Amino acid sequence: MRKLFVKIVAAAVLAVSSGMAANAQKTVAMPFSAIPVNAADAAKAGIGFTENPFITGRTLDVSAGYMSYSPSYIPSSYLNLDTEYCLKGRLSFSLTGVYGMNPQQMLVGVGAGYRFLDFLSAKVNLKYLSDNPVPEVSYGAFGADIAVTSLFEISSASRIAAELGAYSLGTKITSASGMKFSLPSYARISGAYIHDIDQKNSFSILAQADYYLHNAFGAAIAAEADIADLISVRAGYNLGAENVLPSFASAGIGVHFIGIRIDAAYLFANEVIGNTLALSLGYSF
Repeated sequence: MRKLFVKIVAAAVLAVSSGMAANAQKTVAMPFSAIPVNAADAAKAGIGFTENPFITGRTLDVSAGYMSYSPSYIPSSYLNLDTEYCLKGRLSFSLTGVYGMNPQQMLVGVGAGYRFLDFLSAKVNLKYLSDNPVPEVSYGAFGADIAVTSLFEISSASRIAAELGAYSLGTKITSASGMKFSLPSYARISGAYIHDIDQKNSFSILAQADYYLHNAFGAAIAAEADIADLISVRAGYNLGAENVLPSFASAGIGVHFIGIRIDAAYLFANEVIGNTLALSLGYSF
């Protein structure tokens, strides 16, 4: 009886922790995978595709971070690690890890990308997700992301980047009560205008739109300014998708010097996830 009770409670907690209303129509599980835990991405309202090595030109990019998520509502904490290595500007490999506390959650992903043409590349990421909403009960699922990215120079100082992809395509989760939950699978189109003012100053305007397979929509817009090749200032707004991620505004700053980066982001304008803070430390060249 005790185990049955635990399983029933776990199913309910899973629904709540996944950001779903307590009714049978809400079938999305593990939306924590959509949280932009990386501080630089979070400051841009979750738009992070321009960190692709085929856009940045970096050979190695490593970062680790911490996010205090929804501290004023249902406090959670996340640790994250992102590593990407690009070989001769043509082939890339990535490793991603996210560990969440309260409840215990985990995401581990490995990916590979290939640059077919100077302006066109593709990437595939495979991941495993788990959620342990209460002791003795855990759920797991496999997922995959696939995206095509393009970069076009429209002048000696300006570029346009775009990405089209499908994300979190994966297996379903069945609760102890027999209810089925799906990962927050979605199609996304993203775009960015990048302009170099001079060798040390630039700015970017970014936007993205999402369509989730449970018939929900999301969108985001952001801006980033790089000043004196030392400081990055970022801000954005994310129009959240139902049962996945609440709407929020974001702002952040980054400092980078001799390859070392320190980034911070603050999420606000939402009573659920307001006051969320993210910090990260990274190195790239």
